[in-house]
Amino acid sequence: MSSSKLQSRGLARRQAMLQAATELFLAQGYDNTSLSDILELSKGSRSTLYEQFGNKEGLLKAIIERSLEEISHAIDGMEDIPELNEDGLVEVGMRFLRHIIEPQSLGVFRLMVGVGYRLPELSAYVNDRCQREIDCRLADIFRRRLPTVRENKVSAEELAVFFLWTVTGDIHFQHAIGVPQSLTEEQVERLIRDRVRLFLYGLAGMQA
Repeated sequence: MSSSKLQSRGLARRQAMLQAATELFLAQGYDNTSLSDILELSKGSRSTLYEQFGNKEGLLKAIIERSLEEISHAIDGMEDIPELNEDGLVEVGMRFLRHIIEPQSLGVFRLMVGVGYRLPELSAYVNDRCQREIDCRLADIFRRRLPTVRENKVSAEELAVFFLWTVTGDIHFQHAIGVPQSLTEEQVERLIRDRVRLFLYGLAGMQA
């Protein structure tokens, strides 16, 4: 069998295990899921699991990485927004929010919060590498496409963090703990626009 076919089969096995672990962790919890459960659902072998992920914590790490990579790719896709004016930043906020409140994204976030305090090395890795990558990708877009960044004493990275938390932080938190507001798409967009104005213009912009 050619090396490309072997790689393809190996990738398929890896994805099957990741998907099985994700489904089981979200459905019955990290602690209540055994490696045997994952192997049974994925039809994989224990040797492959150990080779690919090392252990159950390695599987969780890979699941979180995949989720954060999807968010990073969503940010990269924002390059197609023509201009990062008020309307453009509202679109950035809406796209980012839609992604992070998608059911599987929320499930992985809850999972990470639920077990992260018991796995300090994993938590440090997620915070220092994965979350920072998201912030840096948005910061790069701001640096290249938001003129005020070049005039501001605050770094693009700090502005990216401030933007994401200001625009979506409490909405994401409400969804994560299961008490989202009953808002229409139009009401959510109006809320995001108010936060974008705060980001761009300060408190004076809230009166516009």
